[in-house]
Amino acid sequence: RGAIACNYLGLHDDETARLWCGFFAYSHYDGVRQWPYPGSDRAAALTRLQRLGSRPQFICGEGANAAETEKYLRPLLPDAKLTFISTGFRNHNDAWTLRPSPARDQARHWLAIITTSR
Repeated sequence: RGAIACNYLGLHDDETARLWCGFFAYSHYDGVRQWPYPGSDRAAALTRLQRLGSRPQFICGEGANAAETEKYLRPLLPDAKLTFISTGFRNHNDAWTLRPSPARDQARHWLAIITTSR
């Protein structure tokens, strides 16, 4: 799912948040910048992020996107189970998952661990 939706929708409230075993977030992470919709500010994003608990997140993106997100999140959640990786591609689309790459290999490995550990 798009990274904003992972937290904006997936961590919207306690009832919704408890449905998930982890989050695979691609590009434009919730709270890194403000968008033109209600609740896109950092304070609201942090409220949602507090519902993450001990669940892991795989955070990836094109270009420097993952690095920008890591710079935002590490001070807020220094002990969280967060994986950051650049896809290695500059395009903002899901085609990177179809191309052999270290990012795709890491994503598949992460998904296998998360989906079998529940």
